[in-house]
Amino acid sequence: MPCPFLVVVDSLVGMDNMAERAKNAHSVDELRGLEGQGAKEYFGLLRQMLRPPEDGGSWHFERRAYYPPPDPINALLSFAYTLLLRDLVTSCELAGLDPYLGCLHEIDYGRPSMALDLIEEFRPIIADSIVLFVVNRPMVRLSDFKEVPFRKKVDAREMPEDSLDTGKRAVYLTGEAKKDFLAAYEHRVSELVYYPGSGEKRKYRDIFQLQVYQMTRVIMGEEKRYTPFVVR
Repeated sequence: MPCPFLVVVDSLVGMDNMAERAKNAHSVDELRGLEGQGAKEYFGLLRQMLRPPEDGGSWHFERRAYYPPPDPINALLSFAYTLLLRDLVTSCELAGLDPYLGCLHEIDYGRPSMALDLIEEFRPIIADSIVLFVVNRPMVRLSDFKEVPFRKKVDAREMPEDSLDTGKRAVYLTGEAKKDFLAAYEHRVSELVYYPGSGEKRKYRDIFQLQVYQMTRVIMGEEKRYTPFVVR
């Protein structure tokens, strides 16, 4: 069995390598490929940081999978990303920026590509950190999740029964644990942190808006380069 320390080192080296290669990417497709490789290493590390369920068993988290979420950890990640995406879409709309016209994510019907571009810098420090918090505290148990038949999205021409995919199951957070998770999210986005752009401490949710304003200035040609938010 590989040494856990060596596995962590290899993953960190792999992510550093992807980051360096991304600086010289020649196309958006190449950049997306590097991001995918880096994400594989990242979620492998996240898996090692999870405590086992307090009520026994396993989380069965092997990799990031979201449509549908096949296990409790993926269910929590998807829930957190949905909440975060909602905030970024709202921030785009408040700034007069179309959340559906992005730069890095593919533009498709119903996909808020710009908000998905802007969410990337906040996934680890907001969403992933909340998942680790509620799992390791622990605030969630296996019994807080339910598995149901997966219903895929359908268009208006299809019958409701066409949405049922009998070959897949979806896992979701339920009950009081869902309320606790929402409270944890609200507490996190209300935390004060140092924001380099103003030299002041601001709430994370305010920083979402400030970063969107910065992206707007870049698109309008008022600034040459977008600077992602990094926690000190």
